[in-house]
Amino acid sequence: MPRNRFQQLTTQLHFVNNSSLLDEQKKDKLWKIRPWLDSLRDQCLKVTAEERNSIDEMMVQYRGTTSPIRQYIKSKPHLWRFKVWGRAGTSGMLFDFDIYQGDDGTRSHLGQGGDVVMKLVSTLAKNSNYKIYADNLFTSVPLLEKLLGWGLQYTGTVRQNRLSNCNIKGEKELKKEGRGSFDFRVEDTHNISAVR
Repeated sequence: MPRNRFQQLTTQLHFVNNSSLLDEQKKDKLWKIRPWLDSLRDQCLKVTAEERNSIDEMMVQYRGTTSPIRQYIKSKPHLWRFKVWGRAGTSGMLFDFDIYQGDDGTRSHLGQGGDVVMKLVSTLAKNSNYKIYADNLFTSVPLLEKLLGWGLQYTGTVRQNRLSNCNIKGEKELKKEGRGSFDFRVEDTHNISAVR
């Protein structure tokens, strides 16, 4: 198929009838492709989730100039991108995802990272021994407490400012003790461990 013909066809491709949409539905920045996204997510959710799941952000390169959800990230080789939150298994299979549309002002006490984790694990069966892994963007003590209440196990790196009242040794102290030294603290109520 010639390139010009392909581009002409893509201008005619629609997933939503623009005239029958309500103003409330148009508040969703992805309303033009929402039926397709929901269908894709439903197919991902039909796959049986593995025991170990990793939650992270995925950056999708974008060369256009008009999208309201594109993000400028100075430290990346391609400056403009879309941010997609995803939950995948050890096989690399994507089980759930959500496209970041910017801050909508509906953040809970868990923060943005905690809200993302809770949304992506909400489709997992509770008390089923699932193990969740994530980096320091998502990890916080209130999130761990909530996941433990759901019967989900969690391992992740954490930022020092999210460990209030945890007097774990600093990096400099451990370097003085030599290679292989470590320090840990265990919180008694929920049995949460912090290791450095």
